[in-house]
Amino acid sequence: MSNKSTSYFLKLIRILATISILSIAVGSNIRVHSVINRAEIESTTTFDPNTANNVDQTPDIPITFEVDLTIQANVITQTIYPGLPVEFNFEITNNGPSSVTTLDVSGYDLSGINSATYILPQGVSINNGVITGLDLDANESFTLTVNAVVDSTVESDLSSTAVVTAPNGVTETVTTNNDDPFTLPVTPAADLSLEKTTTESTLVQGTSVKYTLVGTNNGPSTAQPNIIIEDTLPAELSYQSVDANASSPDWSCNESNQVVTCTNPNAIADQAQTTLVINVLVN
Repeated sequence: MSNKSTSYFLKLIRILATISILSIAVGSNIRVHSVINRAEIESTTTFDPNTANNVDQTPDIPITFEVDLTIQANVITQTIYPGLPVEFNFEITNNGPSSVTTLDVSGYDLSGINSATYILPQGVSINNGVITGLDLDANESFTLTVNAVVDSTVESDLSSTAVVTAPNGVTETVTTNNDDPFTLPVTPAADLSLEKTTTESTLVQGTSVKYTLVGTNNGPSTAQPNIIIEDTLPAELSYQSVDANASSPDWSCNESNQVVTCTNPNAIADQAQTTLVINVLVN
């Protein structure tokens, strides 16, 4: 390469090296909807007689925001009973390419639970399904945890669908992964108690005595059919019959080896009672 060519090449390198480009960064908390890119050329060693043509810029180019949000529902409590606590969560992932600072979530406030509290990352909050305070870049996730109490009146599974929605101004590129149906499998639970009484203070051999057995359902669920009461009689007593007039409807009893087994095909509602009166003979 000649000295003249070398000098021209080095001068060109110096000129190119001094190009400055003004760029506008789009941060996770800033929503710029368009951008202008301005550049300038100058030489640090050579006089430029016309600097009016040293600057140029691109047209005003719009910026769009696109995300692929996914949601997964997870039931944490393994065995769920009416009237007792339950925990579940939603894991939300942003597959990008853009970031989001807010989004909408639904399906967490399903019917049949109450006293719900929510756990989110520090600085993030939820209000009527709108989650704010996020700094969720591409390929990042966060978890919304729900702690609640199942209503005591619930007698079947609770189902809902977790849904995540991108905020206004952000395009959701994949809509097939924005929801996840889930079920809270509720196991009915009824606290049954039994009270056995008699009005007799003295038992007379050869006479009949009435024993009253009152079963109470202390809840929280309905005690489903069939209800069974077993009464083991001492050798001094022998089973005779059910007192249908004094008992709740549909009680029937059988005795075997001093064990009286009584069944009722009806349910016992929460806080309700059933009464069984049996006649026994004093041997």
